[in-house]
Amino acid sequence: KYAKAVSSYFTGNHDNSISLLDELIKNNPENPFFRELIGEIYFSKHNYELAINHQEESIKLLNEENDLYYMMIGNYYLATGNESNFAASIKFLKKSLRLNPKNTYSWYLLAKAYAETGNISLAEYATAERYYLTGNYGMAHEFAVKSLKNIEKNTTEWYRANDLLNIINNMQNQDS
Repeated sequence: KYAKAVSSYFTGNHDNSISLLDELIKNNPENPFFRELIGEIYFSKHNYELAINHQEESIKLLNEENDLYYMMIGNYYLATGNESNFAASIKFLKKSLRLNPKNTYSWYLLAKAYAETGNISLAEYATAERYYLTGNYGMAHEFAVKSLKNIEKNTTEWYRANDLLNIINNMQNQDS
């Protein structure tokens, strides 16, 4: 049934997929993967509340931290467009990045969440991290410089933005 639910999801038959997953969840409520998939389907249907509820449950049931699950729920909270959910989005995206600091999509979402909260300097810092990881060192340098104009001094992000500048400058010096 799980394979049929996945197949239905990929072919756009979301209602059938949800029906199959509801039955699977009823018969095996401890399986986190059923909850994760149904949450993803609800997200694709723009039902963010149900997506969040199922993803939170899947995280509880998983019994271990998973950067992708945190990234997904961070995205779900952000997608609501509701200011009261942005702090939760940032919290989960930071958890995702603690587990996998090379997840460029988590950096992108974190930058977006910071921008939504009006924290442009941290959005610029997160963007610098993403550009650095994708190998676009010019843009990484530019956004790190921008972030340092207003970022709170002596914070983790301030130190890391300075580290990025030093790393990029050293790379440029070695190339010349």
